[in-house]
This record gives sequence, C-alpha cells and structure tokens, in this order.
Amino acid sequence: MKSSSDLRHKYREILDLCSEYDKSVYITKNGHKDLAVMSIETYEKLAKRINTLADMPLRSALVTDNRLVHKGIRK
Repeated sequence: MKSSSDLRHKYREILDLCSEYDKSVYITKNGHKDLAVMSIETYEKLAKRINTLADMPLRSALVTDNRLVHKGIRK
C-alpha cells in the first residue's frame, strides 16, 4: 500500500512495482484504501478472466440434452 502523496511523488516507483510483480498497488487516503493501480497488462488479463467467467452461465444455458443450442437452432 502506498499513500496518495506517494502516488504524486513516486509515480515511477509505483509503476515499476505494478509491472514487476504483476499485482495491483493500493493507494490510501487518510489511511484508508482509496484506489487500486495496476499495469495495463494486469488489467487486460483481469478483464479477460472476468469476461470468460461472465460467459460461463451463457455457455451452460446453450447446452441442452447434450446438443448445442445457438440462437434457437438445435444441432
């Protein structure tokens, strides 16, 4: 965790931490978590994972009686 003043004064250091460890860094304001900062690579991996998980119920709903149902067409 880093303080909001660290974000202003140590931007490069925080950027390096995010990139090096592939993790988010929490920024605090008045001692409480306020923001999470991460590299774009970490963000894109997270977004891809969330989208994959969000599609899972849809995939399950499309499989009926061991047949794939797509847009109302049974195969």
